[in-house]
Amino acid sequence: MQLQSRVFELEYNEPFVISRSSDTSSEVVQVAIRHGDLVGYGEGAPDNHYDESIESAMRFLGQVEPLLG
Repeated sequence: MQLQSRVFELEYNEPFVISRSSDTSSEVVQVAIRHGDLVGYGEGAPDNHYDESIESAMRFLGQVEPLLG
């Protein structure tokens, strides 16, 4: 199995508003896991409120990639 990841910014058509913030974009991590001819995709936006970051997400993905398969 092979894991590929990338970071990109999503721009919203309208602001996303919750009680503690208002955002017009998000930086997210996209993942693709390939096994033979099959590919699965996912994405996530780390949340500073929970001490998550793009860097911590990328580190985690690097740690779990050898465990796939």
